[in-house]
Amino acid sequence: MTVIATPPQIRRPAVPPAIRSAADVAAELGVPPERLVVNPAPGTATEEDCARCERPTELIDGTLVEKPVNNFSSGVATRIANLIQRFADDNAVDVHVTGGDGSYRMVDRNLRLPDVAVTPDERLAGDPHAATPSWLPDLAVEVLSPSNTRREMADKRAEYFASGVAEVWEIDPVQRTGRVYRGDECVRVLGADDAFDCESLLPGFSMRLADPIEYVERKFKKS
Repeated sequence: MTVIATPPQIRRPAVPPAIRSAADVAAELGVPPERLVVNPAPGTATEEDCARCERPTELIDGTLVEKPVNNFSSGVATRIANLIQRFADDNAVDVHVTGGDGSYRMVDRNLRLPDVAVTPDERLAGDPHAATPSWLPDLAVEVLSPSNTRREMADKRAEYFASGVAEVWEIDPVQRTGRVYRGDECVRVLGADDAFDCESLLPGFSMRLADPIEYVERKFKKS
């Protein structure tokens, strides 16, 4: 697989980190201020700082940014991971599936946590217990939460593709819509009854967009 050589341009603060407010940094990153971790100071955080966070947290330009906390979106993502893993097991497809706390190092050294990631087993290497692996997934799935912004997701997709991810699925569980991106270009827009597939990585797999959403909704209706 060919890796795009040019990484996304790293945003540079217009003023020294010491006098930038949380609102300034949040605006630069395109995320809500309440998701910033301000200790250590934005712009100074490291991978070690990220590993010490109790909640799933991404490292973006030296700033720790918590992933959105949304029970429903998390349930949908977990169901997607389960469907992919079950298909792989039943059809002898050798892939490694991780969830929303699986960290991946981008080409610009940022750490990103896709809600679901799928990697061919042949690419797995190194210490399986490492906090961040040396390889990148072929497929990254993002299930949107209410606090995700368009700017945030566009930046994330750019980093995925610059780092070698082949395909990104983006799912809005509230609107019941989805998008498939390849090379940072949207190649498909899906409605509730349309199906995701990924023949290059999961030959024969098909998942109706609404299926994992309805699965979680049925759980709540039973309670």
